[in-house]
Amino acid sequence: MASEDAPQPSQQTDSLLRRLAGPSATKAGLALDQSEINRIIAEVSKGSKFYENEKRKDKDLTERIERLLKQRDESLKGVDIQRVEAAVDQMVRHPAWTNTLPL
Repeated sequence: MASEDAPQPSQQTDSLLRRLAGPSATKAGLALDQSEINRIIAEVSKGSKFYENEKRKDKDLTERIERLLKQRDESLKGVDIQRVEAAVDQMVRHPAWTNTLPL
């Protein structure tokens, strides 16, 4: 399903490490750099139900993102993006599309 160029979901992907870190990923004043903290949390969590559930959710999310990117790429094949952008710009400039509220 996934192309060979796309990153394969694994137990050590960056997204999984951030997911495992949870709210601790944004705590201030931690002595170590955040990637090291995330790695430690992942190591300690391995084998737990929490870890397996987060790993499954990360894999599902990664596959969903890959599917959406593939759909986007397929829908943009053969489309003249510049022509579409010019048409949208012209529509936005039209008075019927502007919504000005008096202050």
